[in-house]
Amino acid sequence: MKRSFLICILPLFLLSGTFLWAQNILQNPGFEDWTGDSAHYWDSETSGYDLYRESGTVHSGTFSAKLVLKSTSTQRFTQYVSSISSGNDYEFYFWCFDNDQQGRARIVIRWYNAGGGFISGYYGAYSSDSTAWQQLNSGPQLAPPSAESAHVEVRLYDVGASFDSATIYVDDASLQDLGSGTPPETLSIYDIQGQATSSPYVNSAVVTYGIVTGVFGNDFFIEEQPGSAWHGIYVFGGSSAPNRSDSVQVTGIVTEHFGMTEITGPIVDVLSVGASIPGPTVLQTGSISVEEYESVLVRIFDAICTNDSLGSGQWEVDDGSGPLIIDDMDVAYVPDSGQTYTITGPIMYSVGEFKMEPRDSSDIVPGSGVSNKGEVVNHPNWTIFPTISSNMIYINLTINRAAKTDISVFDITGRKIAALLTKTLDHGSHIIAWNGNTVSAGVYFIKVNIDERTESGKVILLN
Repeated sequence: MKRSFLICILPLFLLSGTFLWAQNILQNPGFEDWTGDSAHYWDSETSGYDLYRESGTVHSGTFSAKLVLKSTSTQRFTQYVSSISSGNDYEFYFWCFDNDQQGRARIVIRWYNAGGGFISGYYGAYSSDSTAWQQLNSGPQLAPPSAESAHVEVRLYDVGASFDSATIYVDDASLQDLGSGTPPETLSIYDIQGQATSSPYVNSAVVTYGIVTGVFGNDFFIEEQPGSAWHGIYVFGGSSAPNRSDSVQVTGIVTEHFGMTEITGPIVDVLSVGASIPGPTVLQTGSISVEEYESVLVRIFDAICTNDSLGSGQWEVDDGSGPLIIDDMDVAYVPDSGQTYTITGPIMYSVGEFKMEPRDSSDIVPGSGVSNKGEVVNHPNWTIFPTISSNMIYINLTINRAAKTDISVFDITGRKIAALLTKTLDHGSHIIAWNGNTVSAGVYFIKVNIDERTESGKVILLN
């Protein structure tokens, strides 16, 4: 999160002081204590790798831990840390040597309550191929409410085309209690996304609000009203997931997972159930593969299956505007090549590709669904003026044919606070006014829905 300092010396002194008193609370952090090939206080939580005491490749001291994969599944090398103070900031890091392109290490910390129940987890940076030691860092991050213990992990992944016995060395791990933490900042999803390829709040603790649009195991997508571009985000690493259409408050760490903006290690509070789900935003297949629709619930019409098997359960559709990958994160579906489909799902960015993730079989409908095929597509031209005001806000709207139009205002929690217009407008120009004096100061979103096309804009009231 952004902070401004008028005096530079004092913050530097305080930062130095923090790390002077903060102590490493891990046992055997430098992997100097062994019995045979067993590192004291460290646990091979999974069995798909071999652990060795290494003296030839070390970051400091006499020994490091040499980890040799013997499985393609995810592996965990862990230390269990008790007496965690909820509400304190913690920083976890370790050094690794990864000069093997077949494997990766990742830094992970998982939080548990006094009864041993999993609360949430933070899944941080991966190692990269390098001939030098590299530090993987997690934090500072706030220990969640009721946290009593932590599992700090070196996660191991085989990333080769086939199993290749990848080798990674680990040394000089550290977990520091930095004392009472700064409460997370409350932000809209729109602000977290930052209208950029990478969030401006990466590694910051945040609180945000949204409606659950799709659930995939314990992970889920949320989108804030009024929906559409920049209003969706993926939530990863929780102990359980809410239900679709739940209105939720999410507290967690903003991360970038290979270009996908996520909230990890979430604490989720369900505020209400059965909320109105934003969207779906109707787009052409060739318009979806851009950053602004990442994690947004989208629907496509009249898309022809142009490739029924891309591998790994994926297939491709195209409505004439460009191809789109349909993934199988939660739906195993066998398409028919040449068949026309109407498909709904949130957009995931993975391995350099934007992909639609249908939530269940009802999201994949053979045929053109309820599209307006044959009609001229209504592309509205609209602006909000002013976007920062202490009084009146005006929406200037121009449409190229008569259309059912709905214009509403939502607050940062996704609650609808005003319905400005619900009617069929004639083609031409229209001005709709909203008196901002009727609500308190803050950030609001104006949602314009014309036929099945949804767009939105942000305003700030200063009154």
